[in-house]
Amino acid sequence: MLTYWHKLFTGWDMVDRVTFNCPSCGSPLQKRFQFSKFIVCDYCRVSLILEDEAVHNAGYASVAMDIPSILELNKQFEYRGWKFIPLGRVQYSYGRGVWDEWWVMDFQGAGKWVSTDEGDVAIEEGVELDYGIPSYDMLNVGGHITLSIDGQSMSGVVAEKNVCEMVGAAGELPFQVIPNETYEYADILLTNRKIITFEYFKDEANCYFGQWVDPFDIKGFS
Repeated sequence: MLTYWHKLFTGWDMVDRVTFNCPSCGSPLQKRFQFSKFIVCDYCRVSLILEDEAVHNAGYASVAMDIPSILELNKQFEYRGWKFIPLGRVQYSYGRGVWDEWWVMDFQGAGKWVSTDEGDVAIEEGVELDYGIPSYDMLNVGGHITLSIDGQSMSGVVAEKNVCEMVGAAGELPFQVIPNETYEYADILLTNRKIITFEYFKDEANCYFGQWVDPFDIKGFS
């Protein structure tokens, strides 16, 4: 259940941080990821657009529902030896409820997305399909589909196809989010708990590949 603009970025720098003040309330904020384009003030919740050295008020507040999660912004976590820090969070509604997408960076500078939907957790990253992404209208829930990534063929079943709405955001993100924008998505279940997610927004489509994981395998540490 990933959404438009979710890209794979590198450039995580734990030392070279940029500090600035929120143009709305004056509170100190810190940019820690050199490709960040968007940040939500922890104090007044205003949404800010980052352009080079300038900071602009996006003109709206970003308010997400306060739901329990195994993850927390700016804390260190580990999944089977893979260590990462959640920098940003985006929340989406899909009619039956809401889920969170966490923008995380590992200690080698790679970015991924961790999706948390009640007790379900998936870790995914952006990939390119060898033969392009099928259109949203071509997909049918329960239908079988064959895909290829880097010459490796894989088959799956369309498990979900829906429209979601962006509810709110927090933290630091590599793209700008706008409340109430809607996106189309589809989840493809593969073998061994692998998953492919297609996302559609306006004239663009993106693909993400990963797997469902046991939430009890994600541990926080200091």
